[in-house]
Amino acid sequence: MIFGLKNVAVDIVFVMYDKAQKVVELAGRKITPVLETEPGLSLTESLDIVAYVDKTYGPSPLLHPSENRTDISQWLSSTAMLRRKLLRPRYIRAYLPEFSQKSARDAYIESHPFTAACGK
Repeated sequence: MIFGLKNVAVDIVFVMYDKAQKVVELAGRKITPVLETEPGLSLTESLDIVAYVDKTYGPSPLLHPSENRTDISQWLSSTAMLRRKLLRPRYIRAYLPEFSQKSARDAYIESHPFTAACGK
């Protein structure tokens, strides 16, 4: 979304979950999203990517700093396990390009067992 707001052209590449070697080369681990800002420099945290694009492109930033809402941070921490239980089984059923092949879905299931999501 930030690329559209800032009118920045970007190449979006979807990587199958089980074919993520390029992601590992860019980011050092299997994680998405990855923004390669220049050869050898990549950002892997969504909010860091948004902040980088917002500060780097256009006449002025569009986004403002947060108000340091500790209540939101606490809520996110306290609901982490519940969100994992609810979301993990649904990721592979959502229409996400990285899970469009059975081998990618199988690899995700193998590396993210539901029992891990449940804290067992």
